[in-house]
Amino acid sequence: MMVPRKSAAGKTKPEQRLPPVTFGGIIIPIGLFMYGWTVETRVHWIAPIIAIGIPGMGIVATTIPASSYMVDAYGIHAASAMAASVALRNVSGAVFPLVGPPLYDRLGLGWGNSLLGFVALGFIPMPLLMVRFGERLRLLDGRKIDY
Repeated sequence: MMVPRKSAAGKTKPEQRLPPVTFGGIIIPIGLFMYGWTVETRVHWIAPIIAIGIPGMGIVATTIPASSYMVDAYGIHAASAMAASVALRNVSGAVFPLVGPPLYDRLGLGWGNSLLGFVALGFIPMPLLMVRFGERLRLLDGRKIDY
């Protein structure tokens, strides 16, 4: 279990909530690659079932700490930040089912999931960048929350 370090005032910075997001971001593409190629090569049925659980764990490992980060980072505007996040997630949930069938028809399950895995690989640096530059970005926005 990761315990965020506290400042001299006894509070943690929002960016200290983000290391689990990096872990989740790493296991999402691993699971997508595993799932795509275990389905494509028609190995035993349990292998794709186990493989699809890995991105699921990664999504949980990214969503929960990211939500905590938004609540901490946006302070009194946390409800608006969470509403924007949920709205984006819902729009994505409505659009991706429309994109999925043509993607898999053209590329197959192996390469279709590999494409999604490569896209997910591109997002791995995001939480690391937020840990490094998040406080500076929040100060540019004009919101200073004492920690």
